[in-house]
Amino acid sequence: MIAPASAAAPPADSDQPEPSLTAVGAEGDYLRAAHGRVHPRWTDNFLMLATRDLPATSPINLASRRVVLAVAIARDGRVMSAQVAESSSHPEFDQAAVEVLRDASPFSAPPSALLSDDGNLHLLWAFARDSRRCSGVTSTKKLDPLDVALPRLLAGERQQEALRRVASARAAQGAEPSVSLLAKAWLAASLAGPSPSVRAAIALAQVDHPAGVKALESMLNRPETAADAAAALRARRVLLCPLVKDGLAKGAEPVRHAAALALSDAGEETCSDGLISLFNNLNVSPDVRGAAVRSLGAINTPTAKKAVSAALKDPAPTVRASALLASARPGAGRPAMLRSLPSVHDPLPEIRAAAAAAIVRTGGDAGLGELYFLFKEKDPRPAEAVARELGRLSTEESARFLARLLKRPDPRVRLAAAVALASRRDSTARDALRSLLDPATDLELRAHALVVSDPASLPALAQSKELGPWAYRAMLASRDRDRAADWLLASFPELPASTRVEVLADWLTVEAR
Repeated sequence: MIAPASAAAPPADSDQPEPSLTAVGAEGDYLRAAHGRVHPRWTDNFLMLATRDLPATSPINLASRRVVLAVAIARDGRVMSAQVAESSSHPEFDQAAVEVLRDASPFSAPPSALLSDDGNLHLLWAFARDSRRCSGVTSTKKLDPLDVALPRLLAGERQQEALRRVASARAAQGAEPSVSLLAKAWLAASLAGPSPSVRAAIALAQVDHPAGVKALESMLNRPETAADAAAALRARRVLLCPLVKDGLAKGAEPVRHAAALALSDAGEETCSDGLISLFNNLNVSPDVRGAAVRSLGAINTPTAKKAVSAALKDPAPTVRASALLASARPGAGRPAMLRSLPSVHDPLPEIRAAAAAAIVRTGGDAGLGELYFLFKEKDPRPAEAVARELGRLSTEESARFLARLLKRPDPRVRLAAAVALASRRDSTARDALRSLLDPATDLELRAHALVVSDPASLPALAQSKELGPWAYRAMLASRDRDRAADWLLASFPELPASTRVEVLADWLTVEAR
């Protein structure tokens, strides 16, 4: 059969090989595989049919014809969009390239490292009538500003790319604001997970992130998080009674317990009746009733005081212990201190603990001489309770008392004393902590003491797997945020999930000393 006289001659360079793709690594491998799906559809189908079936004068057979498409490929390989970026000046030629790409979809899933911030792979793909054919394909990255990109990357489970972007920004601009943006985005993402951390919520609330406040409000419903969440909300002057009143009155027992814990130290009279009702409810556990009594202690009304007085004679030791602390107002003086004194000889350790703490709370330094029994006490709970109270003071005498507790044989007592000293900023407390810096000291005690280390020693200590997060925290406290940022970004991939939350929360909240 004789070909029609109008059939197009093959392009002059049709016998020339198509240029090779020069990209290397994972990018080159992916682009060559994608080209392998497109090439037969463009070269062996569209271009061949255009040569065979269209006249030489057809605009499609113009040898210089070339279109460039902007292509977006999803993480699963589907072509999300293919739009003309540079037209060939012939709509049918342009549309043919678009149809070829869509026909080749889906491609294989692109490597994560090639994805742009929107989670897609973006390509510029040139389709030509001459020997270039469809080999002109390159990947491009569309990057959002860091504050926009990080939440997207973390939502798309692209943590490594998020860390790479932060490290790049940190190298170019310093630790701020890149690490703070990472902390906010990561902690906010963690709150959306199955086990949100109250530490993450507190840190975000402290920097006015709305996700933090919202999470804290939801955490008021769980006993294990209610007290900490409530303290953070009180610091923001949030009224708690409206948030927990319904749960206090008619929730399941864990919800009522959480509500009572949340109201501790709140002093909100509007929930007084609900707390009294909960204290009088003998069908709930002593722990729940005791939590109600502790919260009543902060309410300065006759009915609340009457309930606390009644709780001092309750048959349940937990309730009596709560009442001892609830009736001990800070700085109330010697008469109040003397009322607690007989209970330090109670046979029950939880009563002795509450009485000892009440003596410190009401009498301060003046009560320390009454606590000689702690140095013969075998149960650690009384000393732990006293240490918590002493951590709120700043006097030399109270720091020296904690230093004595550091020498007790019980490891729980020593740890409680170290935690209390580390929470203080007075020079006597800091001097006492320095005794724990010796490398022979128990690791957990030494970790709490790093806050008083020589700042020059901290980078070396940060290389320790056990001490790293503590040395990092001490760097933050010593205003060395640049080196703290270096440690965080270098160590972050290897940290457990819970430690990641802690170190990012520290970045936002640890105050310089």
